[in-house]
Amino acid sequence: MSELEARNDAVSMAEANYTTALIDRDKLFFEQPDGLVPRTKVIKSYVQSAFKASSRQYKKVAAIPFKDQPKKDK
Repeated sequence: MSELEARNDAVSMAEANYTTALIDRDKLFFEQPDGLVPRTKVIKSYVQSAFKASSRQYKKVAAIPFKDQPKKDK
């Protein structure tokens, strides 16, 4: 029985590490104001104001897709 308990403990630990990694990833991408997505939206806005929406510079930046964080189901 101790082998099964050890394997169960290993799975529980792996799940906890996985969940922690997902939380860290979400912070890196979506946390205000320094997350990757919010920062990119600010940069796109700046490039649009500096070069106008019809410019080549803005079109290159605007072509990079970034989406907001998906809504989490409770």
